This record gives sequence, C-alpha cells and structure tokens, in this order.
Amino acid sequence: MPIVVDSQQWGVIMVAHTYDLLAADAEARLAGFTELLTTAAVGARARTELRRLSNEQAALRRVSNEQAALRRVATLVAQAAPPPEQLFTVVAAEVCRLLGTDFTVLSRCDRDDLVTVVGN
Repeated sequence: MPIVVDSQQWGVIMVAHTYDLLAADAEARLAGFTELLTTAAVGARARTELRRLSNEQAALRRVSNEQAALRRVATLVAQAAPPPEQLFTVVAAEVCRLLGTDFTVLSRCDRDDLVTVVGN
C-alpha cells in the first residue's frame, strides 16, 4: 500500500503471511496505518521546517544585535572621539552584552611580550 505525502509517494508498506491468508479487514486496517504514517511524515516535515526557520531567526537576531553594538560604538567614536581607555571599555561592555558573559577583558600585546589590559 503506498504512503503518499504532499501528493508524492513517500514510501510503501507491505505485509505478507507465509502460511495463512490475511484477515478480511487487513487492507482497511493497513489503510489506517498508512494514514497515521502520512500524518507522522507531514508532522516531521513541519517540525524540521520550523526548526530551520527558528535557526534562521536566531541567526538574524544575532546579526542584528551585533550590528546594533557596532553602531553604538561607531556613534560614540563619531560624536565624542573618546579617549582610548573609554572606547575600549565601551567595546568590552558591548562584547559582554552580545555574548551574555559576566565580564570581558580587552588586552593589548606589547612589543616586549607583555599583555596590557586596555578595557574591561
């Protein structure tokens, strides 16, 4: 018996009995199972599509949040030209907000292999 999903053959279900004939209502009962399988296949497809859309929305939210953070930093630089320490602190705060971390440290590597914290 064919299993049809969205007007396309998705699969087939077959039964056989080695020694006896199938019960008189076997075909009707099998039809009920194929309807159930069709419903399950449609549901699985819908869940997969919903997951894909949800992942796309999450990615768009991340990009939007990143763009907003970049815009805030760029606006600060354009309006006030803050001292580097203040700018680095703002950048660290934006990274912290974007990633949902408890703290962020921004550091600089000096020529003499020392690391200097410039923002947190």
